[in-house]
Amino acid sequence: MQLIDPKDIPRLARLGVVANFETFWFFADEWINENMVPLIGAKRAGRVYPFCSVARTGAVIVAGSDWPVSTPDPFLAIQVGITRQSSKDPRGAPWIPTERASLETMVTAYTIAGAYVNHRDRETGSLEVGKAADFIIIDRDIFKIRPQEIGTTRVLFTFVDGRQVYEARASTE
Repeated sequence: MQLIDPKDIPRLARLGVVANFETFWFFADEWINENMVPLIGAKRAGRVYPFCSVARTGAVIVAGSDWPVSTPDPFLAIQVGITRQSSKDPRGAPWIPTERASLETMVTAYTIAGAYVNHRDRETGSLEVGKAADFIIIDRDIFKIRPQEIGTTRVLFTFVDGRQVYEARASTE
């Protein structure tokens, strides 16, 4: 979801619409400034990617990548969604900071909400008795670091149905 009339945002939850955001794009870059703003105007451009406005309605929000156009790395996208700053320039001014996502909402959007939209939330998407043991182990607690550091998070192990299917190679650096 990129641009929606503000009058329609409250309708999303009421109608059961699932909002899909590619949060890696939640920052102002040259394309935004040189193309989008002149094309749709500054007022409308100031309303793009209304993540928090949609979240406040109670609508289900899912997040994903725009791969192969952008990175498939969810941690970079989570960082940008929270900071509204480019992952390449985390000191830049946040773009539409009132629409910053919370880390909790981002994790939900990438896990149980993704399972929900695929009609699989009774079998996966969260760690619960009776569900598939699909999970990852990462190299840090993303709830205890600065948002600008989330994008450097690395997956150490991946488990599907409780079986390890991936292990990161040791760094040679």
